[in-house]
Amino acid sequence: AVLSGGNVSCWGHNNYGQLGNGTFVATGFNSPQMVQGLVAINVVAGQFFTCALLSGGGVKCWGDNLKGQLGIGSNTNSEPQGISTPQTVEGLVAVALTAGNDHVCALLSGAVVKCWGSGSNGQLGNSATSSSYSPQTVPGLVAFALAAGSEHTCALLDGGSVKCWGSNNKGQLGIGTSANAFSSPQTVPGLLAVALAAGAEHTCALINGGGVMCWGSDSGGRLGFDVADNTQPVIMPQAVPGLLGQSTCPNMSSADADGIHCWCNAGYTEDSNISGTCRVCSAGTFSMGGANNSASCMTCLAGTFSNGVASTCSSCVAGTYWTGEGASSCLPCFAGSFSTGGSPSMCLSCVTGTYWTGVGANSSLSCFKCSAGAFSDSAGASTCVSCVAGSYWTGTGANSSESCLACSIGTYSFGGLSSCLICPAGMLGTVTGLSSCLNCTAGSYRAAEGASSSGSTCLRCHVGSFSSYGASSCTNCLVGSYGTSQGANGSDYCTTCPVGTFSNSGVSACVNCVAGSYGPIQGASACVNCMAGFYGVVAGTTSSQSCVACSVGSFSTGGSCSSCFAGTFSTGAGASSCVACAAGYFVAHNGASVCIRCDAGYFETGSGVTKCQICGAGLYGTGVGAGSSDSCLTCAAGTFSNGGASSCTSCADASHLTGTVPSSCTNCVAGSFASSGGFCVSCVSGTFSSSAASSSCTSCLAGKIAASTGASSCIDCGPGSYGTGIGNSKLSQITVPTPPNI
Repeated sequence: AVLSGGNVSCWGHNNYGQLGNGTFVATGFNSPQMVQGLVAINVVAGQFFTCALLSGGGVKCWGDNLKGQLGIGSNTNSEPQGISTPQTVEGLVAVALTAGNDHVCALLSGAVVKCWGSGSNGQLGNSATSSSYSPQTVPGLVAFALAAGSEHTCALLDGGSVKCWGSNNKGQLGIGTSANAFSSPQTVPGLLAVALAAGAEHTCALINGGGVMCWGSDSGGRLGFDVADNTQPVIMPQAVPGLLGQSTCPNMSSADADGIHCWCNAGYTEDSNISGTCRVCSAGTFSMGGANNSASCMTCLAGTFSNGVASTCSSCVAGTYWTGEGASSCLPCFAGSFSTGGSPSMCLSCVTGTYWTGVGANSSLSCFKCSAGAFSDSAGASTCVSCVAGSYWTGTGANSSESCLACSIGTYSFGGLSSCLICPAGMLGTVTGLSSCLNCTAGSYRAAEGASSSGSTCLRCHVGSFSSYGASSCTNCLVGSYGTSQGANGSDYCTTCPVGTFSNSGVSACVNCVAGSYGPIQGASACVNCMAGFYGVVAGTTSSQSCVACSVGSFSTGGSCSSCFAGTFSTGAGASSCVACAAGYFVAHNGASVCIRCDAGYFETGSGVTKCQICGAGLYGTGVGAGSSDSCLTCAAGTFSNGGASSCTSCADASHLTGTVPSSCTNCVAGSFASSGGFCVSCVSGTFSSSAASSSCTSCLAGKIAASTGASSCIDCGPGSYGTGIGNSKLSQITVPTPPNI
């Protein structure tokens, strides 16, 4: 339904999006759903799709598009089963629409007919039976009304004749046969009509005088012939009984109140060629008819129109106009203009600084401000003009080219921009208003953006690098090459390093291989070191023959020789490494060619040492090159050592002796003496030694005794005792004779 104001609402099944509300709901909607974004004057519906005639003559369709019935240039369903939002049919300014099952026909403002969609039975009228995805002209027609059945179409032509095309299996074309289908318009004979209507397989016409004639399928009595279910098709127009006028007045007229005088109805006028009959007022005219009104067809004024059989002319709606009289339809306002309705005879131009690209604008709000970077300097612009290259404008609605400002130094624009672009690195902007920036010349570069001639120039590439035009940086000569001049504009200016030299990237000269290395090839990024055990003395050599073997006592891992460290040695020339001294050996200095055995009294368990471990005090070792502490022996009793000894030393005389692990001799105490074995022995009883370090004990003299061992002196025999010899250890008692009895 088209609502007041031109809004459209739809309801019912929606499995193909035919309601146009952006959804697919197979069960449909049982209440009206608004179709967004339309200002329409009419809607028509096919089997699973819908089309709307807009106020400006445009057409939009939605729903199923499998046979191209949306007229959008393809049969693609961009959504799962159809297209659920209105799609524009391009290139149409229409005044009427009609739809069949899967096809649509439009009556254009110039009485031309265009059709699209399914053409399987010729229903497009373009002499083809294939589908068309965009509007196709039906040739040879000057039409004023259209009607479409399921698979056929009919047009009411100027003068009231009718032509039909498409499916004819039920005689629905009215041409006297039910055979075949016809893909081009066929005249319905003997018929002058003022209006048409079509069902699935039948057609009816309102004829002059108010009667109705129908043809095609009469299934279910749809032709109105008072037959319950006529299975035979009606192949020619037949009058529907009971619908003809009952007075004696001719068709298209009515009787006055007296029943005697006849007057042409509104929209009709007396036919000057046939006295007493009325004819249709043609499109662009009208008559009010009746006894008290003019029955003449009068021309519609500018800003109004009629499609024929009109009692009054209709005002051109907002977005349309007509400048002259006698219009059969209004034209949409052209791009850059609009009308707000009220019978406009001309459209108003969009003011300067605004534009409108479409047709049929119905408000000044349709005129958009020119976007930033563009302007319109005349009213009625359909597009805005871009600011020229080298200029810009930041605001909207500019109404003159003078609004466009020149780009500043260091920036540029290619036109139509709201701001200028900064010159990229590698380019210069030397003046204002540039459409492009200048490239730095080959052999130079510029790293910063927005460079201008004011203190900002392109710099020459340094020696060892090069560049092409517009470079933001220079490219270094590759490793193994060098450059000799500034500002080089290509890699041809890089020279390969000769043999015996090398280079990193971006250098101005190659470097000689250092002594201990050589360069056998050109363009080397590094030199080759002399092999392990060899060294070199000359820089810049080209062959391994310049490498010399390291001497004994030294080694090389490649390039130069080093002395073997203390604790290691090398015995031959060209050593790549030194050997650690084995256990029992040492070397205390660098550069040794041989290791030294540990002396007697010393030992070493580890390897690579610079000195041997000493046998401790009281110990001695007899052999050299000892590799274990087990080689250190304990000094025997009566001997000693201070450590590191190859033998133990006996105590100096009999007055000295040693302990278990003696490092020196000790004096025997009084009451003992030193034996020949180096031990201290206690004096036996009857003997003594009165001082330390005695070599023997002395027997007690007669009259003295030493009763125990270890005596340092003898004691005198006491009273009543005596001693007769030396070395006594106990007292002898004196026997006193018993005096005789006197």
